[in-house]
Amino acid sequence: MNSTVDIHFSLENLNAVFKTSPKHPDRLISREGNRLEFKEKFGFSSLSKYAKTMAAFSNAQGGYIVFGIKDSPHKMIGIDEEYFNRIDPEKLTQGLNDIFSPEIDWEMHVHEFQGKTFGLIYVCESGNKPIVAKKNFGEIRESEIYYRYRGRSEKVKYPELMHILDERRKQEQQRWMSHLERIARIGVENVGVLDINTGKVTGPCGSLIIDESMLNDMSFIKEGQFVQKDGTPATKVVGNVQPVASGSILPVRKVYKTKTRGIRSDDIIRCFLNQETVDNPIEYVKQICWESSSNLPVYYYIHLSGIPLAKVIYELEEIRTRSPSQNRLIKRLNSPKDYTLRIPNAETRAAERKRDFRKRVLKRHIKPSTLPQDPVEARYLIQSIQTLKQQELNVGYVMNLLKAFYQSYFTDRNNNLAGNIRAAICHIDTILYLDRIAMNGGN
Repeated sequence: MNSTVDIHFSLENLNAVFKTSPKHPDRLISREGNRLEFKEKFGFSSLSKYAKTMAAFSNAQGGYIVFGIKDSPHKMIGIDEEYFNRIDPEKLTQGLNDIFSPEIDWEMHVHEFQGKTFGLIYVCESGNKPIVAKKNFGEIRESEIYYRYRGRSEKVKYPELMHILDERRKQEQQRWMSHLERIARIGVENVGVLDINTGKVTGPCGSLIIDESMLNDMSFIKEGQFVQKDGTPATKVVGNVQPVASGSILPVRKVYKTKTRGIRSDDIIRCFLNQETVDNPIEYVKQICWESSSNLPVYYYIHLSGIPLAKVIYELEEIRTRSPSQNRLIKRLNSPKDYTLRIPNAETRAAERKRDFRKRVLKRHIKPSTLPQDPVEARYLIQSIQTLKQQELNVGYVMNLLKAFYQSYFTDRNNNLAGNIRAAICHIDTILYLDRIAMNGGN
């Protein structure tokens, strides 16, 4: 899979696809539009519908088809990952090629989110528009060109068709100018023309014949169509090429399946409390930039990543998001925030309760299964954890306490303890891992 496709399935782009409702976390508030369409399930019996949508995306700006989403409301039900993985990309590609020309460029992807699996097809914007139907197939009609309009795949209208044709003329002019400039630099007498469809070379300087056995160790590159995978070397040939077996160099396009896992604040907190060694820890740091609060554990993931802090900050600055959490997180990393609370010495009841809870935490007398039911008392206990110093910390015990608090109180809007729980988690993250990230190769 190439780097362009990696961008399409980056968490930044998938966050925009999987926007959930605050009131109904199992529903998406993302709307079907010019670049997004939802389907409940995949089946080859519906190929004509998928093909029409994919052609429309390809003729417009590209887009995603997401499988595993019900229609009205967009409830996330997921798909059978095994079934989706059994889909043969070559069969789908052949089906598309039988219906449309030129070829539609697309990729498959599996995304895990909120414990469910979703299948995605990303269709790239074509560099060789228009994509035209070659025959009647289902709801598709021969010679028709489809385009994406506000959540619908329809027959192209005059303004969009003229735009496509104008852009094509401009591209051809640019290609001609580029070729003529190269010919002028090299000299007409030194130039040959390679027909990449037949492998035949014509020119004034004769031919270069390559033995067929050598072709197995060579990769010929056609700009915009070939995919480099696993470091396969490409051979640059200077001169005129006449292969013995012309079919050996015909381009073969492959579709690779990839997989990602969706990350949200719940994942960031739970994985920290469980001290999980996650894959791609830097993605957990980046995800904070899209969350409603930047008060989430961050130093643990930077430590796991092994990336220097300065480079982490640079990568965060490159993220495009409207959320204020991005700037708050960068500010926090540039000037570490102290979440520590002082041990109260007043004679008030609140101060006495906090001191008492602190002593009981240090002696491990509070069981995670018997947390205070009174929200006020629970807040005092959480705040007492913020008074702990690194040398006083029993990591396993305190993590279990915070897990119990998170599971029991975090999502309960009646007690307003979410902010206190986040602050206590950030305090433990800071005292355990802030000093360790200095070992990531510098600040």
